[in-house]
Amino acid sequence: MAVVNTSVSGSTYPMVPRNWIYESSQFGMTSDALSENILVVRPVKETYDSRSPGNLIQIKVDNPTCFWRPQRSFLSFRVRFYGADGSIQNNTVGGMSVIKGLTVKLGGKVVDSLDDYVELLSQTYQFETTGRKKYLRHFEGYGRTDFFNTTNEGTVVRHHLQLGSLNPLNGQPIPLCLLTGNSCEISLSLNSPTYALQNAANAYFVIDEVRYVCEVVGPSSEFLAAAHAGIQKGHYLEMDYVQATQIISPLSGSSMNTIILPLTNSRVVGLSHRFRNDDSYATTTGNKERVYNDAGLLSYRYTLGGWRLPLQEDFTREDAVMSGALSMSNSSMYESEDLDFTTFDDQQFTIRHSFASKDEEIMGSSLNLIGTDGNLRVVLHHDPANVPSTRVSMITTVYTVRTLMFGLTTSII
Repeated sequence: MAVVNTSVSGSTYPMVPRNWIYESSQFGMTSDALSENILVVRPVKETYDSRSPGNLIQIKVDNPTCFWRPQRSFLSFRVRFYGADGSIQNNTVGGMSVIKGLTVKLGGKVVDSLDDYVELLSQTYQFETTGRKKYLRHFEGYGRTDFFNTTNEGTVVRHHLQLGSLNPLNGQPIPLCLLTGNSCEISLSLNSPTYALQNAANAYFVIDEVRYVCEVVGPSSEFLAAAHAGIQKGHYLEMDYVQATQIISPLSGSSMNTIILPLTNSRVVGLSHRFRNDDSYATTTGNKERVYNDAGLLSYRYTLGGWRLPLQEDFTREDAVMSGALSMSNSSMYESEDLDFTTFDDQQFTIRHSFASKDEEIMGSSLNLIGTDGNLRVVLHHDPANVPSTRVSMITTVYTVRTLMFGLTTSII
């Protein structure tokens, strides 16, 4: 969509833009305290058992008269454990370790889907600021292994969903009242206790009291009438967001690996890579958020056709922390991150690179691969004395700009 100034100066507090302008693809409505409200949504089922992981937690957010602000909405549920012997511990990502996959549909269209949502949280939370980590520690148990209460009393988890479609760019609301079919469907699958917990060989868990607390804003009847009339005439709303996609690439067992990332017709704003030993991840003991070592990495680079990054010498392993900020003009964002350097190389190693800055207009500064074959290659050189086995995989998270178009139907480009 066209850029709309939706924030207070010096703040990330989301404000609703005031003008509806069809031709420039901007949309919004004037709101006041009386038009804002809270919508509490619950799934149909009351309890979910980890011994039946196929039973999805399905939440439907729908309202015929409101716009929805997902940035300010949160998920809440209680976790209770059974069969635990008292030595059970959660992984340090916190309470959300009990969730495996997450899918979001808007207007019947899948706009976000991750098979391993905990992996996304693990690398996202790793680079948060000190203040943000205090918040996560209290509400989600991040950084703690004693967050879960192993008695039948259970533990309550409260979480802001991190997928890009639920955090639109420019702080925009989602027009529930203008979407076709079920406005928003959120599906969460349960994780196996083996992956969610430490020392959990004989344990299982039950989730209940699931609530999704949503902030909504109701536009005037005149606004809704004009919006519906415009859509019937063929106009549509555009909403930009950053979509995360996960690609798992097993390594070859040699000292050099070339990973091909198929990114045809993508607008890439960032990449992150982590190495994970599948055997360490599958064990019933140990902290699954601390199994990401450097896999003996010496250096790495990106190539696309005749283009390469860096231009001459490769990045070294020691560049991994700072390389994420190299393209961020006038940005020292990484300096505010509360990163645990004592565990970084052997437990939480992560490579990042950004193609867009916080101070740049994101649509113009992404790596635009539209019209190319999109095969971005990551070339890895490992220490010959410490070659990773074929049981080690590189997990890549690709962040791309997507545009949702809301009209008579919902489309994504």
